[in-house]
Amino acid sequence: MREAGIELPVREYLRDPLSVDELRRVVRLLGVRPIEIVRRGEAVFAELGLGDGTADEEVLRTMAEHPILIERPIVVRGGWAVVGRPPAASAPFSCAPKALQGRASSPAISKCTRTQSR
Repeated sequence: MREAGIELPVREYLRDPLSVDELRRVVRLLGVRPIEIVRRGEAVFAELGLGDGTADEEVLRTMAEHPILIERPIVVRGGWAVVGRPPAASAPFSCAPKALQGRASSPAISKCTRTQSR
């Protein structure tokens, strides 16, 4: 993103965790279930017994309580969001309309691209 000349706000979510409502918005923008943006390799994932069958609200609460579980980076800009793993996944955002690129957004996570690209 920086190579494309796009600067985005960064939120240190381990120090300033996202609320359940913020996480719900990110998931909605991404067009995925919460479990799809959980880092399954983290020890706490197994310790808590999370999995595909875990209720969405429980996953959201757990991510808010244990932000280490949130996949990163996630870029959020206005009505656009994308998970930047692998890094090339966020490349489509650099092609977003210039008006959207200039729009400020709440400092959620770091991810970009229209959900229609999924």
